Amino acid sequence: GRPGTSSTVAEPTVSYVNEVLEQGRAVLTNLHRVPGTDLPALSLGVPVRDAAGRTVGVLAFRLDLARMQDVARRFPLEPGSVVTVLDRQRHVVTRSERGDEFVGRVMPASAPDAAAPLVDMDGTERLVGTSQAVDGQLHVLVGIPVATAQARAAGALRRNLLAVTLGWLAALAVALMLAMRVSRHVERLRATAGRIAAGDLDAARSGSPTMGSLELGQLEAAFATMGANLRDALEQ
Repeated sequence: GRPGTSSTVAEPTVSYVNEVLEQGRAVLTNLHRVPGTDLPALSLGVPVRDAAGRTVGVLAFRLDLARMQDVARRFPLEPGSVVTVLDRQRHVVTRSERGDEFVGRVMPASAPDAAAPLVDMDGTERLVGTSQAVDGQLHVLVGIPVATAQARAAGALRRNLLAVTLGWLAALAVALMLAMRVSRHVERLRATAGRIAAGDLDAARSGSPTMGSLELGQLEAAFATMGANLRDALEQ
């Protein structure tokens, strides 16, 4: 069938039961009509095994699509997002939005690039993720509007940029504090060197102890030693 038209068939009565017996696994039919009505339905055949594990019978069920539709509508989704369930022939089995309009229609195959946005059956461009159930016999699609995804991504990008900016500002503030601290100690050493050159050989010992880096402390100690050596040399 084409999108926009229903292409369900009459209820299968034998084929899927034989498939269960032959394969020994659960088999889900494609979308079909409930006998005597136009209501869409799915039938599920489950194997019954004996003590030896042999398939000796089939339990057949008809799934309640109205209940599935109600469950799909209750999914906590972003505004405009849609959950769609397809059978093996891509008939829409359940859809969280406008299900009455789309159930029974055939959804076109997805584009090869799963990351590319797709134009959904309702004309909305969505990013679609897919999964499978019942051994791949049902396809579950979750579509998020591209605009919503972009807004979410933009918000995350803004938060990341803010965090990076704050990190850089903090690092810059720490660097400036360290630079100012080093600058003060260098200025003190420069003044001490000038006083020693002017003949004040006790200048390096007259200030308070340096609280800066190890290298600056060693440099200030070297100045003090130099001044003491010069004083002793002059006294001799």
